[in-house]
Amino acid sequence: MNKGITLYVAMIIMGTILFVAVGAVTLAARQNIVSYSAKESQEAFYAADTGIERVLLGQGNPLPATGQIDYGSLFADYEVQVIDPSDPDCEADNFCLRSFGKFEGVTRAIEIER
Repeated sequence: MNKGITLYVAMIIMGTILFVAVGAVTLAARQNIVSYSAKESQEAFYAADTGIERVLLGQGNPLPATGQIDYGSLFADYEVQVIDPSDPDCEADNFCLRSFGKFEGVTRAIEIER
């Protein structure tokens, strides 16, 4: 009779260990995905910021300015648009700039008012 109880307890312990291990692997995989998408989002934001800076420094193409940032084998794109102050979306005295950065399928935008 003791042999049956020992086998039952061993199965319960092994099942619990397996459950915890599968949970830990699943959590690690999800954290990896979140970390990778955060990097893509950051690079898209940097591309949008670069577009704004290049336009403000007069280094961009004529507006709407577009450009590309080379990260070796990967590229980030940006597009900067000018919004007229008469547009309801622009509350500035002179103009608004809206820049869109794109990297690996992620798009981020920045808008400044002047």
